[in-house]
Amino acid sequence: MAIRTTFERAFGDDLEAELASTFGGSHPLPVPATVQHCSFGHYAQFISMHWDAFEPMFGERQDVVRELVETVGDLRNRLFHFRIEDPEEFDQDLLRFAHSFFTSV
Repeated sequence: MAIRTTFERAFGDDLEAELASTFGGSHPLPVPATVQHCSFGHYAQFISMHWDAFEPMFGERQDVVRELVETVGDLRNRLFHFRIEDPEEFDQDLLRFAHSFFTSV
């Protein structure tokens, strides 16, 4: 939700139109109807493709932001697809860090 809020802050009422424009046409990811329909793949690509809108919030940390989004997405997928066998594999500290990172901008 913190990532979605960041998107909404960056694009305001234009977010849905920007999502449709970004992921429409020949883009391999489906067009999300709203930011709530975005996957972590959408998040990472949207941030990269629209870095100019996010740079005022994150500074010159584009690679860090994209890597954090991708890592959280991978962890989420492993958890929700039951691919974490050992509870020690679930990095709660990473999730806390990501949440605080995105809510602090």
